[in-house]
Amino acid sequence: MSFYAFLISLIAVLCAAPLKAPPAPNCASTKRPTRITVFESSEELHESLEEKPALQFGSVRAPSLTIEVETSRRYQQIDGFGASLTDSSAWLLSKLGDAQRKELLVESFHPAKGIALGILRQPMGASDFALEDYSYDDLSPGQKDPELKRFSIDHDRAYLIPILREALALNPNLKIMASPWSAPGWMKTSDSLIKGTLLP
Repeated sequence: MSFYAFLISLIAVLCAAPLKAPPAPNCASTKRPTRITVFESSEELHESLEEKPALQFGSVRAPSLTIEVETSRRYQQIDGFGASLTDSSAWLLSKLGDAQRKELLVESFHPAKGIALGILRQPMGASDFALEDYSYDDLSPGQKDPELKRFSIDHDRAYLIPILREALALNPNLKIMASPWSAPGWMKTSDSLIKGTLLP
C-alpha cells in the first residue's frame, strides 16, 4: 500500500468517526433482532458482491460452561504470546511523542508493568501492512543480483529497528522470529514483489 493510499484510508476512517460518543445501548431493550445483510465475492470473482442469506442476532442464551485445568498432565510448552511489529505500525509508533511511545511500549512489552509480549513475528521486507512495497534487495525490472551485492536493510533503520531496540530494552527475553514475506522481484517469475513464483 502506498503512503498516499494509507493516508487517504486513515482520513476516511477519521471522517466517518462520530464527533461525540453515541448513547449507551439500553440492555433491557425489547427491540426486534438485528438483521445483517451479507454480500460475498469469491477470490476468483466467479461471484461478485452476490447477496447471501441474511444473518440475525437474537437473544440466545449460551449454556453454562465449566473449564477444568488438569495441572498434573502437561503437554507442549508455550514459548510465549506476542504480536507483529509491521512497517506501518513501527512508522506510527515513531510518529508518537517520546513519552507516548514509551508508555505504549511499556504497556506492551514490560514483564511487570505491561502485558509482557514475549514474541514478535517480524516481517522481513514489506508485508501487506507496509507503507510501500520493498525488499532487502530491490532492483529495477530486468536487473539481477545473485551475489546480493545490493542487499540492504537501510529501509528498516529509519524507524523499525529503533522501535525493536526499545522493545528489547524493556523485555530482554523478547524472542524475534523473522518471517520472510516475499523474495525480491528479480528472484520471481513476475519480476515483481506482487504475485509470481520463485525462479529455479
